[in-house]
Amino acid sequence: ASTYIALGMVTGSPSLDGFIYNPTPRTRWLRGLMEITAAASCIALIACAWVLLLRSSVRRKTAELQEEIGLRRTRERELSESEGRFRNIVENSPMGIHLYHLEPDGRLIFDGANPAADIVFGADHRQFIGREIIEAFPDLRDTEVPERYRMAARDGESWDTEQVSYEDRQIKGAFEVHAFQTAPGMMAALFLDLTERTMRAEAITTS
Repeated sequence: ASTYIALGMVTGSPSLDGFIYNPTPRTRWLRGLMEITAAASCIALIACAWVLLLRSSVRRKTAELQEEIGLRRTRERELSESEGRFRNIVENSPMGIHLYHLEPDGRLIFDGANPAADIVFGADHRQFIGREIIEAFPDLRDTEVPERYRMAARDGESWDTEQVSYEDRQIKGAFEVHAFQTAPGMMAALFLDLTERTMRAEAITTS
């Protein structure tokens, strides 16, 4: 300040305000900048941690999904192989076989038969596919057969009987029947033709 007075740049008794360095404003600015930097660093760390956790979760879920897909494909392949073996047995069985499925309303629908069934019953079973059991085989209406078949399909309760006599316009005979569940809501009935045996027994009885 004395230098400014000697040079005539300042007159009187000047105040020293403005001539003394005041570091306060710059210190506050630096402190604010440091606080902002620290906050940004914390946010960046949290974001990085969240990304890492998200990636880990995605990897885990992806691995679980791949495992589930693999298990499902294995089950589907095993089921397909099992169905193939069952169809092979049905198609090549010497016994006549009828296949049904149970509708939610309790109707038992004829799904098909094997080639031996055409021989055993003397009828082409393709005409019965998609029909309700009583519609396909009306002579069963007043027998226990439809309910036994329903119990097999619905409850898995097998049923065997030594002789079921049947007669309509196309089919006539006496049959040994074995009914069982093939899958939930589905069943099969195996038939052995006893017509000739029954006729021989009746002939012996009447002779």
